[in-house]
Amino acid sequence: MHTTPPARKSQAPGRAETPPTATPDVRIRRGHTLDQGHYLGRPDQPFAFVWRDDDEETGAPDREIVIQVSWKGPCAWEKGLPINLRTAFPGNRDVTRLANALDDWQRYFVKKYDPKQPQRFYWGRFNQEGRDLARCLQALLIDDAVVRYLRPTQDPQSTQAAGMPL
Repeated sequence: MHTTPPARKSQAPGRAETPPTATPDVRIRRGHTLDQGHYLGRPDQPFAFVWRDDDEETGAPDREIVIQVSWKGPCAWEKGLPINLRTAFPGNRDVTRLANALDDWQRYFVKKYDPKQPQRFYWGRFNQEGRDLARCLQALLIDDAVVRYLRPTQDPQSTQAAGMPL
């Protein structure tokens, strides 16, 4: 008895049913400029990242928030005045979580800093953590505000380079 084998499909099973999904765009704010790019390849396995060369102006937000720890008071400032991030961006739970982390960072400074011996404070690690928190805030508020980080005035290096790039 001779049987004929079933006809072969042109593609492996399951490949035709899965529609290709678009890879998400990546947006990074560097000061007042907004850089954009996207991944090439499948979403689950991209093989390259390409920056977009758009000549169109991406308007910077009007708000500028400065993260700078102070001896007393909040560490977020806008136009020279202290602000509370929870009330400045109501309804944004991620900003509220980050505001809690910024409050912990502020409390660490108040607890550990000794004005009589400013060189004995862990400035490098402290400023790095502050920059990381400012980067997270910038990522959350990429369309709403420009975020900058300034060294505390108590930092001995603040007179030479107050601002630190994110």
